[in-house]
Amino acid sequence: MSKPVLIYSVKDSIAHIMLNRPEKRNALNSELCIELGKAWKRFQNDPDARVAVVSGAGKVFCAGADLGFDLTIEALTQIFPDNGYAVCKPIVCAVQGGALGVGFSLAIKCCDLTVMGDSAILAYPESKIGTLGGIIDHTAVMPFKVALEFTMTGEPISSSRAYELGLINKVVKDEEVLEEAFRFARILAGNAPMVLEALKYCYYKTQNTSKDDYRRDTERLIKPIMESEDFKEGVLAFIEKRKPNFVGR
Repeated sequence: MSKPVLIYSVKDSIAHIMLNRPEKRNALNSELCIELGKAWKRFQNDPDARVAVVSGAGKVFCAGADLGFDLTIEALTQIFPDNGYAVCKPIVCAVQGGALGVGFSLAIKCCDLTVMGDSAILAYPESKIGTLGGIIDHTAVMPFKVALEFTMTGEPISSSRAYELGLINKVVKDEEVLEEAFRFARILAGNAPMVLEALKYCYYKTQNTSKDDYRRDTERLIKPIMESEDFKEGVLAFIEKRKPNFVGR
């Protein structure tokens, strides 16, 4: 029996989604893309999971598309979780080694918070290879001139440079990447789920909506939060100087 290309597990309200093709540096073939698409849906609908941590087995998070040609465009599109809409729960990414090509898209665009190891790199080498698999609007996550340089030269960006550009949230020692990602996840898992989902929806929605639509959306989201059990519990816990017990309703 062949080993699974993706492993999904849940513990303490945190789903761990691990790419499991270390012998291929977790390059995305059709099977892995399809399994990742299933994992996003499973996570969003999983009542036991409030946050997800995405990581890669082995020394490299994701080397991009599998150049063995076992990859279709239809399968590739399934790695994108439609953040803020189909997947409203927060996602944290742990990048060791590197996130290249569509692996960059997965780590930076598909995940909300990203932790990188100090020796890890980000790269979009499509112009060097002659492909455009995994293209995204890079100007949504980095300055215009930097996006042009990054994509047109295909040269890598170090973790420290990625942090300076605001592409990632934290740089840690290589051996501490997964631990730090789970630290972020534990913080998020302890916060009010309704608020986190509303914040995520609003932030992603503002990237392609008008101010009037945004105002209506925020009003629609805020009302049930202010009337929720979590709001009452949060206020009471603050007054009583204790940790709140959020239930997501």
